Amino acid sequence: MRTRIVAISLFVLVSIIFRQYLAYALVSLGSYIAIPIWETRNFLMSDRTKERNEKLRILSLRIAEFERTGPRGELALILSSISSSPYDTFLVDRGGNHGIAFGSKVITESGVLLGEVIEVYPEISKVELYSAFGKELEVVLDGKERVMVSGQGSQNFFLKLPEGVAVAASSTLFSTGEGAYVLASVEYIKDEPGDAFQKIYARSPVNIHHETRVYVLPN
Repeated sequence: MRTRIVAISLFVLVSIIFRQYLAYALVSLGSYIAIPIWETRNFLMSDRTKERNEKLRILSLRIAEFERTGPRGELALILSSISSSPYDTFLVDRGGNHGIAFGSKVITESGVLLGEVIEVYPEISKVELYSAFGKELEVVLDGKERVMVSGQGSQNFFLKLPEGVAVAASSTLFSTGEGAYVLASVEYIKDEPGDAFQKIYARSPVNIHHETRVYVLPN
């Protein structure tokens, strides 16, 4: 009986001692496996962050350059806001008497493309945003691919691209032709398995409600 008690006591003592070593070994093994995974994840996240920051830096430089050189257009005051005008339109205080013409592009003072003139009167003009629902426009994705976007209202855009076309959150949509004004930035990509197309949602980088003046460019 005494021998059995001693044996049980020794067994318990050894278990306690080795349990600490076992726990240490398991923690060490977990760290050995987890650290490379965390480092890889952090590296990939850092890579994506660098890419996004670089695109934002380029976008800022383009806008800064535009502000430095200035546009060749007519500066106009916004007379009515989007909230008081229907269908993503607004009025400006320049018209035919100031050389404004139908189809003239309209940009912000920082060089972001908003829309175009759809009605012209002697002293005022009506501008429609390219984001007006159902409006379609050809643009350039990141200065490379020409794609079609459609307006979704309230400065939002939608486009569908084949799986093979490279696009990422923070990709930029530019206008075609001379000037290559910024139109919108990609905010969300819906890419479902088995779907041949990527559903992409973009938005203008400026808030039209905060703008008081715009440039109307000559045709």
